[in-house]
Amino acid sequence: MANIALIISTLAILSAMQGCMAIVYSATNTARDTPGGVRFNTDIGAQYSLQTMTDSTNFILGTFQENDPSDRKDVAKVHPRLLRFLDYCNGLSDGFVAELNKKMRIGYNVNFFVDLLGNTVDELWSDYKAEYN
Repeated sequence: MANIALIISTLAILSAMQGCMAIVYSATNTARDTPGGVRFNTDIGAQYSLQTMTDSTNFILGTFQENDPSDRKDVAKVHPRLLRFLDYCNGLSDGFVAELNKKMRIGYNVNFFVDLLGNTVDELWSDYKAEYN
């Protein structure tokens, strides 16, 4: 569930950034005394959250080859594609999204897809587009 929340949070941030040249993230624990707030402080932390948001954004923009702001499409049209692609990958190997999130704790590497699914992200994207486009 936390993995889905992370993806949705990242997508919300991406939708807000359309047209922006730089992204500045912030993380605030407004629920410090709740079990989730305590877990955030002890197991996750603001630094990891900020790094994950940056890595996720770079991954998404790189996947859609939108590294330059002028290349970016309407972000609202990108989100459903990303969610369906991740769902497609998860269908190939149940638990893929959770394992990808675990690996991304140390940063993003293009070999994560090969490690988890045996194919490059480009191969998977091509297969996904061929099946659903």
